[in-house]
Amino acid sequence: MLRVAHANISISTVLPWVYLLVFLCLELALFLLYTDSDIDTSQYLWAHICSTSVSAMTGVCWARLAARDEGRRDRLVMVIQLAAWAILVGPFGVAIAAMFLIPPTVTGTQAPAATPVPAADADYVEISKAELLHGGLLDGRLRITRAHKIRPILDVILEGTTLEKLDALSLISKRYVPALAVALKQALEDKEASVRVLAATVMAQMNNGFTKRIGVLQASAQAEPGCAGHWTALGQAHMDYARSGLLEASRADAELTQSRTAVSRSQRPGVRVAGQADE
Repeated sequence: MLRVAHANISISTVLPWVYLLVFLCLELALFLLYTDSDIDTSQYLWAHICSTSVSAMTGVCWARLAARDEGRRDRLVMVIQLAAWAILVGPFGVAIAAMFLIPPTVTGTQAPAATPVPAADADYVEISKAELLHGGLLDGRLRITRAHKIRPILDVILEGTTLEKLDALSLISKRYVPALAVALKQALEDKEASVRVLAATVMAQMNNGFTKRIGVLQASAQAEPGCAGHWTALGQAHMDYARSGLLEASRADAELTQSRTAVSRSQRPGVRVAGQADE
């Protein structure tokens, strides 16, 4: 059920309006006397400066009555700007200041500050900016500029310019995943020699990376054959190479066979798990 909170009328709320109305009436009276030629220009200027000075000093005294430093600073800023408007534009400046310079805390229009909600339990986790951005992209509240012009890498290899194909191959070499194998193999058959050469270089780099990893793990497993962790890691390396998309079917089957062999070695009697003491 909604509840409407009624603001209590206090002196601190009424006093600024009384101050402004008195100042405005005084400036209007001086302006009307001047326009009716009841006072000359010099008299009007002196009276205008005196009324502005008295009003400013009154406002400073009112500002010092604020309980908090923040409220005192806001009031002083309002009084200073009010005096500046009045000196420059006379009664019109006071009217402008009345509309724009009264802070929300005085007029009562400020919305109540949001109260921080404490964590309901110990599982409460603050959402990071990256998670908020990811959620915004997923539900469509945020959009990536020119995202509609992004093309799949395979389309770039098939239809792009030579420079675009070379850039795509450079990206493949840095961010290779098995799904990119189709684009890489297609680049090997490109009509441009430079594209074929770079594709072959990237293919060789990828194969070299897998074989080097397998060689290192195989050396570790042979150096310490009683450690199950080495054989498990070696089996996983063979499995990753078989599923990389770089190999022909027969070579991928051979890697799978070696993967099963390595994993079976880790399960033999007498082979210990990492951290397990020798019996």
